Amino acid sequence: LNRKEHKMERFSLELQHVKEKFEERYKKYAAQSDEIINKVFNVLKDHTPDDWRFTESPSSRFFVIEEETEAKFMGMSYRTSLKGRNIVYNIQKNLHNPHMIFQNMEEYVESYISDVCNPALSITHHILTVYPKKKGDIAEERHLFEKTRAEIAHLIPLASKKIASRPNAIVSKDGTLWVRQYLNWVSMRPGSSEYYFFNVLTKDGIDKSRSAIFSYSENGNLRKLPEKSYDDNSPNVSALKDEIITKARHENFKVESAIRSESYWRVPTYLDHRLLDLTYKEKDCKQTTELNEDLKLSSEELLELYFLREILTKARQRLYK
Repeated sequence: LNRKEHKMERFSLELQHVKEKFEERYKKYAAQSDEIINKVFNVLKDHTPDDWRFTESPSSRFFVIEEETEAKFMGMSYRTSLKGRNIVYNIQKNLHNPHMIFQNMEEYVESYISDVCNPALSITHHILTVYPKKKGDIAEERHLFEKTRAEIAHLIPLASKKIASRPNAIVSKDGTLWVRQYLNWVSMRPGSSEYYFFNVLTKDGIDKSRSAIFSYSENGNLRKLPEKSYDDNSPNVSALKDEIITKARHENFKVESAIRSESYWRVPTYLDHRLLDLTYKEKDCKQTTELNEDLKLSSEELLELYFLREILTKARQRLYK
């Protein structure tokens, strides 16, 4: 596949692009770019459970902030499989022969739907870029919130840009990985900071005995309030799932062993990941007069984008009928 990735287990990194953006946007720490990038990447790799999702949003994008530099690393999670990679590879390999792609379209659609509904795919977290500290927000998150807000009857005063700027994880100075939980405190006063509740994340899951509140300002300033310890022996999500299945079988209820949390089904597949990548480049081409060479959409990519959209359209018609 025409993507340069530095891969390590369940994480991948656009190393060259991330390094360039970090040095451009965090000039004060440019000389330490390799050290900081490696620290963030290794902390994520070493402390993240195999089946973890950094966000439940269908955009599947997330922010990881490095505490010392306050750099905002943006990543995207996707469910990966050999089947999905083969679809993309076969399309790329046969762009010179569209007739053959159309002949295999039915097979591609079936394979894609199979991936979308597969409960056993592994999760890959792909670190894509580094956003500026100030005014860095995830556009897809902003648009999702704005659309949701527009479709309900009552007014919600929360700013969509703030929603789309929130950190999902923090790599602290001492190498601890903190992840945001669903307790947020927000003021409607212009320029005010928001406050988020975090727990420590380890390979075994969330450590609920270690908690802290981080404040985050519109300017991207991150501050940690004193850490608190709690005694909490709550089971983790995997243990709860096993308990549900065991109890249901004991009571003779029909429960599939392949049940997954709702957040799993929101994570895009590898094919979706590639489609979103090309869609981003297409949008950038339309909006920018002076194109970055790396963001140009080639004729081959344009054709690939067409076929991937065809697969998605046909799959959507079957799944959403």
